[in-house]
Amino acid sequence: MTMIPEVPFSELVNRPKATTAKLAESRAHELRLRRRDDVDLVLRESEADQQRTEMVNTAARFLRALVPGGEEETNMARKIVGGVFPWVRYLPEADVQTFLAEFADVLRATEHFDNPAPAVHQFVIEWQHTAEVYADPEVLAALTRERDPDADSGPVPPPFGVVE
Repeated sequence: MTMIPEVPFSELVNRPKATTAKLAESRAHELRLRRRDDVDLVLRESEADQQRTEMVNTAARFLRALVPGGEEETNMARKIVGGVFPWVRYLPEADVQTFLAEFADVLRATEHFDNPAPAVHQFVIEWQHTAEVYADPEVLAALTRERDPDADSGPVPPPFGVVE
């Protein structure tokens, strides 16, 4: 992974030509703008941005074709999924299949989004949390034990941030 050069945000404001020259010299055609009291920004040449978007879209189309496809493609996807998402080893086999099928659906559903990253990221995080539950026997037992539907478990505290 190429490290992108960094400059303070104020350098862009105070010396825009010199700063954009650094952008042009950057191998990644990107420049990180450090800000003191906020998240950093990344300045990227529009052509580099267009190429990155096309690369991500091409990878997504490739994944959609692979997962879930026919039996051969599905078997291939099952073999490689652990290399991409190591935490799937904690999921039951049926859930790995469900993950792959839903992953393909999410990629299809977000194909024409301007920015599919938040939806795909949320999907992956949710499945990763599911794997974390399976990886912790105590949490798994607590969440899967039989409960008496007539039993009262006591008062439920208000949600965080709610004042009564």
